[in-house]
Amino acid sequence: MIDEGEAHEQLRGVAARVLVGPLAGITERFIAGFDQLRDTRNAISLTYENKVLRASREMASLYALVTNATSDPTVKVPTG
Repeated sequence: MIDEGEAHEQLRGVAARVLVGPLAGITERFIAGFDQLRDTRNAISLTYENKVLRASREMASLYALVTNATSDPTVKVPTG
């Protein structure tokens, strides 16, 4: 026959396996979701920097060149 202390230990072990197993899996999936979110955010940031910001900087530079060229009286700009 099992004494009361041993029965409690066995019950505690079973409860730990039943509760901790699924909880650990849920926690790992929860944390993995944040990893995926961070990866997605990084991909969006890189795309924005490479596609949008680079193009707007180039357009601003070209606009500045055109503005400077048209305001300089020594430069003749064809007008149609």
